[in-house]
Amino acid sequence: MHKESRKNVIMKRLLLIFCAAFTVSNVSAQALETSLSAAFAVGTGSNFTKAGFMAEVGFMPKIAPKVQIGGQVGFLLLPGAEVESGNLIDVNPSPNQNFISVAAAARIDIAKGFKVQADLGYAFGVNKTNQFSSPFGIPIENVNGFYYSPKVLYQLAERFLVMLAYRGIALDGFEWQVITFGLTLRII
Repeated sequence: MHKESRKNVIMKRLLLIFCAAFTVSNVSAQALETSLSAAFAVGTGSNFTKAGFMAEVGFMPKIAPKVQIGGQVGFLLLPGAEVESGNLIDVNPSPNQNFISVAAAARIDIAKGFKVQADLGYAFGVNKTNQFSSPFGIPIENVNGFYYSPKVLYQLAERFLVMLAYRGIALDGFEWQVITFGLTLRII
């Protein structure tokens, strides 16, 4: 038998915790939602990627009239951009940056229609290339890190919210910083 990697053990534990949150919550207070957002890298990462997207599924039950606590699972795709490597003739495509995030989330209603949310969790790199093959010195595969995301939401209708979020993934020696803007749909 082989030993399970630490990454697999962490993923299984986080998935188990997320599933437990679904089961334990009161059925009448459930709030399943999904989001789709345009994503734009900022900071150093913007030199290596183009605009991408973020898709999320969340479970945000109300625990008080103006407070929701739950979890979010998301997929962030940032396609690689062409990067000049020093001379004008040599242009290399940088690799895509893909992450799956698993996070606990807390949301508070601050004014009529306006909400703030904070997500804290972990992001797993899910790229196809080897991290040591990158000529750009940026992390690629199997680079996982702390995930955080402050968000501002505005409720357009009973089931629709507009969301603006800053998302950060802190890796060893590098941090992906992304601004996303999109729409959230409450399913339940």
